[in-house]
Amino acid sequence: GPAYMLSPTFGYIIGFTVCAVVTGFLARFNKHESLIAAYLLMLAGLACIYIPGILWLMAALHWIADVPVSLANILKIGLAIPLIGDLITTVPAVALSVRIRKILT
Repeated sequence: GPAYMLSPTFGYIIGFTVCAVVTGFLARFNKHESLIAAYLLMLAGLACIYIPGILWLMAALHWIADVPVSLANILKIGLAIPLIGDLITTVPAVALSVRIRKILT
């Protein structure tokens, strides 16, 4: 609802949608089912999630919650901490996605 749109994490929801569109479009170009290309596609997807997520987090904390937070802290909270886990979990996701794609096609 409207209240959730004002929450600091709403930008990540927008990013998930953009990520699905972008990675779905780019996946068509990985015709040789390369693991490296698939990993780069997932990194592009992560960028699609984190860019609007961080921008909205910064805007929501600054203007909506009236909490002045430095850019360094925003990047630590909204990027550095969750990115570590995301980079680790993309490795098995790449292997699975390439295998599943081979099975389905």
